[in-house]
Amino acid sequence: MNTDNIIAIFDLDGTLTVKRSLDSAFISFLLHRLLIPPNNLLHCACFFLRHIWRDPVSATKRNKLFLKDMKRGIVEERVREFLRHEGGTILHPEGIRLVHHHRERGHVTVLLTGSLGILVRPLCDFLSLPFDRVYATELEINGDSFSGNIKGIHYYGEEKYNVVKNLVKDYEPILTESFCYADSASDLPMMRNFGHPIAVNPDKALESAARENNWKIVCLGS
Repeated sequence: MNTDNIIAIFDLDGTLTVKRSLDSAFISFLLHRLLIPPNNLLHCACFFLRHIWRDPVSATKRNKLFLKDMKRGIVEERVREFLRHEGGTILHPEGIRLVHHHRERGHVTVLLTGSLGILVRPLCDFLSLPFDRVYATELEINGDSFSGNIKGIHYYGEEKYNVVKNLVKDYEPILTESFCYADSASDLPMMRNFGHPIAVNPDKALESAARENNWKIVCLGS
């Protein structure tokens, strides 16, 4: 079989990360060093309260106002500092080995995450992760500063499934032989397309779906 037509897609947050998410780890790093302006904390809180009842995904996962009006160069330097201090402990070692395992088998490796690209790509470089493609959420830039708003697609839920559809056009993969690693029930629309969907440290809803469908369940870090 031509393994160039086999894809291994990895979610990041909760799947490969030790902590809940890469974004939250970065926020915690900034908070402990008092590097988030108080006004930005207020903006985050107000955005959360405005959206939490009618759109909890926006209130939590799309709330990036902690970076509002911060200079791009300053944020990039803080990302480098974050990785110097914590980059080696952000991902499960077993997860890193899984990525390398698929690359060694000749599979197309894809990272698909709602986390911020300004964090995801430097992390991949820092850890020399062999991903052929990286899809991450981008921030809008005004001049030389971040607006705090998302630019373009936030890769969550159905948007991840849309990426899979585009990959089918680009690679003509054999999905029945391909792999998908994820941790959340929000990833089910994507996972159902793969011959080898693997629930990694799954939430209760995904664990239930995985057991119902006889999917493999993996617990990293246990």
